[in-house]
Amino acid sequence: MKRLFSVLFILACVISLALTQSVAKTFTIEGTLSSGDNQQDALNLSSNVQVTLNKGEYSAYVAKDGSFKIQNVPAGNWLLEVRDNTYLYPKLRVETGHTGAKGIKVHYYLPNSEWEYKGSIVPYPLKIVPFKKIDYFMVREGFSIASLFANPMMLMMGVSVVMMFLLPKMMDNIDPEALKEIQENQATSQNVLNDMPNISQTLANLMSPQQKPKKK
Repeated sequence: MKRLFSVLFILACVISLALTQSVAKTFTIEGTLSSGDNQQDALNLSSNVQVTLNKGEYSAYVAKDGSFKIQNVPAGNWLLEVRDNTYLYPKLRVETGHTGAKGIKVHYYLPNSEWEYKGSIVPYPLKIVPFKKIDYFMVREGFSIASLFANPMMLMMGVSVVMMFLLPKMMDNIDPEALKEIQENQATSQNVLNDMPNISQTLANLMSPQQKPKKK
């Protein structure tokens, strides 16, 4: 009987130790959002800035000083993103459970590439510097000579001016007989147009009520 209790006690200790170790195999990913080396250009962080893993599977809000901690993260590979409406940050690939002092290794994430491909190593604890500040307004462009040439109206005016100078010179170089033939064709066309009935007058006559002849 004592031997049975001893075996059960040993099994309970082993199970308890295994559960303790499994619970302890979680990691805390921590770091700061920084403006870089220039301390005068501090980030103006809002209260809703959030750091997420795998599109929100694990997340943490960023403190006013830019620090964050994502706790109880199990071993695995994670895509770290910063959700901020003011600044644009790089995405990071975080490996937890890695062999090392803290068990965490971080690489830059390469967009539009396979997950197996890793970017350069990022020092840990993290110091994430934004790419740029998001600008939601388009800057109005100033006056430029190139914009005039891109305007269709200006192009039409330019072509008209050029033709005004070129047409007299072109007419001087035309053979007199050819010029006379062109003028005759224009006169013939004008006569044909003059002989044609006035369409507007014809339509008006058709649409107007006709007076009935009076009976005697």
